[in-house]
Amino acid sequence: MQCIGHRGARGHAPENTLASFTAAIELGAHAIELDVQETDGRLVVIHDDSVDRTTNGVGPLGDFSYDELRALDAGDGQSVPTLDEVLQCIDRRLAVNIEIKGAAIADRVVDAVGRWGRRGWPLQEFLVSSFDHAQLVQARELNPDLLLGVLVDESVDEGMRVARELKAYALIPARELVDTEVVRIAHEEGMRLLAFTVNEPKEIEKLGTLGVDGLITDYPDRVLNRWPGVDISRAWTPPASGNP
Repeated sequence: MQCIGHRGARGHAPENTLASFTAAIELGAHAIELDVQETDGRLVVIHDDSVDRTTNGVGPLGDFSYDELRALDAGDGQSVPTLDEVLQCIDRRLAVNIEIKGAAIADRVVDAVGRWGRRGWPLQEFLVSSFDHAQLVQARELNPDLLLGVLVDESVDEGMRVARELKAYALIPARELVDTEVVRIAHEEGMRLLAFTVNEPKEIEKLGTLGVDGLITDYPDRVLNRWPGVDISRAWTPPASGNP
């Protein structure tokens, strides 16, 4: 079982900020998930397509220049970080799931992974995921060796179809879509099954018992209290078969 901090440790610090990612590290998470969009040609780590919910600003993300976005308070005096700043902060202390939120930025994300690879960050420590499966298709074309995660919140069957075609590393469904059959099929296909967003103790217990390979959670401490894991490295654990 891998414990994956959702937007860092969202239950403990403002989401997608350096404080949140630092909290996830301190709590012992094995990996973190973060959301990437683009502004002024830079990859920034923010979930929504507006700044209203997570900062003291108001309006669509696209209305803000990079400098204007950075001037906003993302909570507790934190600013919206760039992807590079987050990776520098993490410094290979855990694995990273980069979720592509913004449209048409797969090439930028793949390029960023490559740049950090040249700095000594192994490819197997990155997972690139998205609900926008066309972005994952492009990412696979740009880098056949990239670990991909197919996010689904409605049809598991459609997600599984895409994951097969892409030879994805993982299927990542919403927690309510996970049952014994979904876990079985994913494992038979050589994929890992990661579930989001799992916060309540009963759900943590249930999904762990079903054999889910990782839980994306706002509270890494809650997952680790029940499923501490043994000798899990910062790299994504290899899948069950020959898929990437």
